[in-house]
Amino acid sequence: MKKLFIIVKIIISAALIYWVARKIDFTHFKEAWSRINVLYLVGAYLLLLISMIANSVKWWQLLRVQKVDVSLKRVTSHYLVGYFFNNFLTGVGEVKRIYDLSKETGKSHGVVASVFMERWTGIICQVVMALFALGWAYKEIPQLHNILLICGVLFFILLAMFLLLGKISYIPFIDRFEKIHNWLQTFRESY
Repeated sequence: MKKLFIIVKIIISAALIYWVARKIDFTHFKEAWSRINVLYLVGAYLLLLISMIANSVKWWQLLRVQKVDVSLKRVTSHYLVGYFFNNFLTGVGEVKRIYDLSKETGKSHGVVASVFMERWTGIICQVVMALFALGWAYKEIPQLHNILLICGVLFFILLAMFLLLGKISYIPFIDRFEKIHNWLQTFRESY
């Protein structure tokens, strides 16, 4: 039965690839491809690969803090699957990672907390990189000081939320939602 399912998936994938390929104007594609600097393309792919590996290691470390015992190979596999799903619908990759790894390890609280922290640190890093990039592009962008002010305020709001998350001892009405309350307690105690 499993082999039949794999064969059906291959047939569906091949049909979709054929359907998409029919719509491509290959003369235009060939012309566009000839203008690409291959060195930049290879460099971009290498940076993407390094980024994925670094994020997998970061997530693996966060899982270890949560005492979720899983190999780096499995974490990387789940991360790549999640990355694939995020290409189609943002956030679905995180849900997929949480679902699969929770099912595999049976430690859903730790997995949810680690994915949350992995995404949270990623957002903070992106804001910091954007601020640096905007600093270099100061003369190119009109009204840059307004953009920098907004980004700076957002950065400090995110940072304050991160720092306060562990300090807040009571959130009104949260005890009515027992699972959320338990997860927040676990999260506070873990980080």
